Amino acid sequence: MYDVLLVVLAYLIGSIPFSFIVSKIVKAKDLRYHGSKTVGAMNVYRMTKSIPLTALAGLLDGSKGVIAALLANYASYPMTLVFLGMAVVIGHCFPIFLKFKGGRGVAASAGFSLVVYPLAVLVWLIIVGLFTALLKYKYYAIYLANLLTAIFALIYASPPVSYAIVGILVVISIASYDRLIDTITRRTKHLGLV
Repeated sequence: MYDVLLVVLAYLIGSIPFSFIVSKIVKAKDLRYHGSKTVGAMNVYRMTKSIPLTALAGLLDGSKGVIAALLANYASYPMTLVFLGMAVVIGHCFPIFLKFKGGRGVAASAGFSLVVYPLAVLVWLIIVGLFTALLKYKYYAIYLANLLTAIFALIYASPPVSYAIVGILVVISIASYDRLIDTITRRTKHLGLV
């Protein structure tokens, strides 16, 4: 029962919309309805063009993942780590405080991963950078990075850490699904396939 409360707490922590709060403090437009229409650090940049505010939003969003990973120290069962990671990222992507309209979960996932398996963050960043340069489409690169990093974690990390990394990658893939479909649609129209 105690572990269930920790998972609920991780979701509530993930639901704190730091990027939304940062943008509201500087009276920027509502992130949910402008730019990429997501509540995340990159959309803070789109709306404010401020690198310091973007960094602040990203760090605060990442700190949610760090806190969720640290909550595992109080869990009764090792597998609770998996649910803590997924809960904080689900909270970021679907926050109860903003009617379930949040961000993509990348910063919260990075914060969580930096605590439980930092190598996963490095692998993910390298793959995203490489495939973005090769494919010129960020969302293709993100999906490939999610898949390849999940495989990497399953091979090189031990459970429950490997399962936690896979879990958060699944959540950010689901949260980014609409952008991937949009990219595919635009690309096929550009090639004259539709």
